[in-house]
Amino acid sequence: MKIEKGKKYRLRDCPESEVVILDTELDPPYTVAAKLKRAPHREWEIMTFSSTGEFDTMKEYGNGNDLIEVSPYADFKVDEPVMVSDGDLPYRRRYFAGIGPDGIPRAWDAGATSWTTDVSIAWNYCRRPAPEEIHPWCPAPISENSPCGATS
Repeated sequence: MKIEKGKKYRLRDCPESEVVILDTELDPPYTVAAKLKRAPHREWEIMTFSSTGEFDTMKEYGNGNDLIEVSPYADFKVDEPVMVSDGDLPYRRRYFAGIGPDGIPRAWDAGATSWTTDVSIAWNYCRRPAPEEIHPWCPAPISENSPCGATS
């Protein structure tokens, strides 16, 4: 794993930690600078890491302070409305089914929920719907040609 700005990370041993990557071009061996909170009530600290997120490359102190990536879907709830696409198709309304073992988001098949199916489909793109995309009375994807009309 290479640490990148814009992605979400936390400390391995602190699930509630918050990490903000500040710089990724420092001098080796610690090329990444980050500010972090170990818990919501704690003060911000500045720490440096290797390009792969290691706090201690010699492993004198274990790996509990190493960075691990947080899934962008970690705060999505099962059966939450989402918009999904494989890139070639327009976004479709579905309900979130979880994250597969490969880290790819899954949505329940054909707009169903966990109440009505156990079949989920992997999608390349998954996001929360914008307010104007939420039309529970219209099953078709929202587009100029959809039965629900334009989105404007």
